[in-house]
Amino acid sequence: MLLRPFAVAVFDLGVLAAIALTGLVLALFWFDIMSGLASRRKDQPYRLETISISHFAEKVRWCLDRLGVDYEEDVWPGTLGAYYLGRTVPRLHVRTGAVWSQIGNSPEILRFLWARHATDGNAGFLEPTLERLQLEKQLDRAGSMIQIWVYYH
Repeated sequence: MLLRPFAVAVFDLGVLAAIALTGLVLALFWFDIMSGLASRRKDQPYRLETISISHFAEKVRWCLDRLGVDYEEDVWPGTLGAYYLGRTVPRLHVRTGAVWSQIGNSPEILRFLWARHATDGNAGFLEPTLERLQLEKQLDRAGSMIQIWVYYH
């Protein structure tokens, strides 16, 4: 979608060709979304959107694994998703009946997981005690500083 204006300029397309190209791109997006919805497993209670290298996504992934719950992971294209789509990761999609709800930001996701699985007996490590919240805040700050340094270089 972002390269469409360049294609119009480079190939000197007219108005009708530009409209047709836009329709084709939108149809491809629609097909991609519909095929993703059709291929999604219906028995998964969670779907986690991540990027490959992020401590925020990794701590949510680690907690889901440690809880032993089933989830499906969708890997997004890194920072380009945030810049071009306005979407940040991690985001946890939760099946709530017939619809999917979503929760963003790893601290909020971890609080949700603790509340949702506190009665299972294996979510005690997620209990938000003062010491754990302070440690999580320090780790998130360190992770953010590393991200800034890496993006700068």
